[in-house]
Amino acid sequence: MRRRLRLPPRHRTGSWVPVIPVNVGPLLAGGDTVAASMLKAAFHMLRDGTLYCDLGGDHFDKTAKEKVAKRLVRRLADLGYQVELKPAATPSPLMGVSF
Repeated sequence: MRRRLRLPPRHRTGSWVPVIPVNVGPLLAGGDTVAASMLKAAFHMLRDGTLYCDLGGDHFDKTAKEKVAKRLVRRLADLGYQVELKPAATPSPLMGVSF
């Protein structure tokens, strides 16, 4: 259901003044993005004949390790810590284990 936007009042010169409504957020970012994402996933499953496979909450952490490390170092620097990163000699035993 779309809401009708009110026309702004006339300006002193008699012309219409463009007004950006404050409540535009819910109109644009409603549940449409989630529905579009679900529809896209369903389309690919039906087209390819595959089953749904959840990538997990840490999917993007696994795919962009350098980006995540930079973000966390910047976050620690904002909190007042100085950090120096060194690659681990052996992988952590908890790597790849999901709880």
